This record gives sequence, structure tokens and C-alpha cells, in this order.
Amino acid sequence: MSGESTGPDDVVRFFGITPRLHFEFDWHAVERSIGLRLPPAYKYLAEHTPRGSFQGVLHLIRPGDLDHDETAYLGHYAYRIQDIRAAGTCPYPLHPDVGGLLPWGEGYFGELFFWRTDESDPESWDIVFCDEEFDDWQICAGPLPAFLAALGRGDIRFDGPPAAVGSAPFFREFGNDPFRPDV
Repeated sequence: MSGESTGPDDVVRFFGITPRLHFEFDWHAVERSIGLRLPPAYKYLAEHTPRGSFQGVLHLIRPGDLDHDETAYLGHYAYRIQDIRAAGTCPYPLHPDVGGLLPWGEGYFGELFFWRTDESDPESWDIVFCDEEFDDWQICAGPLPAFLAALGRGDIRFDGPPAAVGSAPFFREFGNDPFRPDV
């Protein structure tokens, strides 16, 4: 699967997900809550994939996660941004600062995945991720579908459960608890 022409439909097929409408969000209200347009590919994936993890290590943040308002994008993750600011280890500006990092995903150990927002087309935003202690920061070229495809191919590595390392692309649907897929 080539990163250059990877779209959200390609990612869904690559990970063996049957696309169907799982969620519907008021994107106008969600985007107003953060003052930014979100990438169309993210909006498609957020609505057309079930709650679950890519490669068993990364799940999408969705509006309304963790029982927050579905029209407020950040919800719980606004507190995580405050934690990162307090740690003082982030080499990038954070949302709502201009060009600030905006979280879109969370890893198995609580790592966060961000877009590095700027004035360019949201589909071209770079991907930044860090460890759960906010000490180790990495940046990869976007867009989101290409990043997920690279994760599935094993081109991007970070800490996670051993089953994810070197395995074929897979998507693990969550049960009732997003942090314990077996529940």
C-alpha cells in the first residue's frame, strides 16, 4: 500500500475493516469548538470505523470520548494538553496556540498522537507523537491515512504490545472499555 495515494477508504480496506456508519458528529460544531477545520480523512475514519485500535496500539480520539460533549472535540484531552504544558518538555506549540499540536489518537500506554496544525490544508498536517511521559517526541509526514498505513506496514514503531510488532495489518475492535479490548 503506497503512502502517496493512501486515502481513508484504502486504510479501512488495508486493516480489514468493513466500513459502515458507526457514529455521526456535528462537524461544524466540533470544528467551531477548536477553531480549526479537521482533516476530511479523519472525519471519515471517525464516523466509519468502530471503536478499536490500529495494530493493537493506537486508537482514534473522537468527539465525546470519555463521556464528554460530542460537540467539543478536545473533551478529556484538554486536560492532557495542560499536563504537557506543565511538563515543559514539548518542543512544539500546543493547541490553541498558532500551529499548535492537536491530539487525534492515543496509544496503548497513553501516548498521544497529534497533528502539527498550521495554515496549510489540514490533509497535509504532519503527525507528531510522544511517549506517555511526554519526553520522547517524533515527527512524521502526514496525512493521517498514510501514517496509519505506515504503522500497519511496520514502518513506524513505538512501544506497544508485542503482538503489534512485525505482524500483518490488523484492527482490534474494542468491547465496552477502550483500554481493555477484551471487555
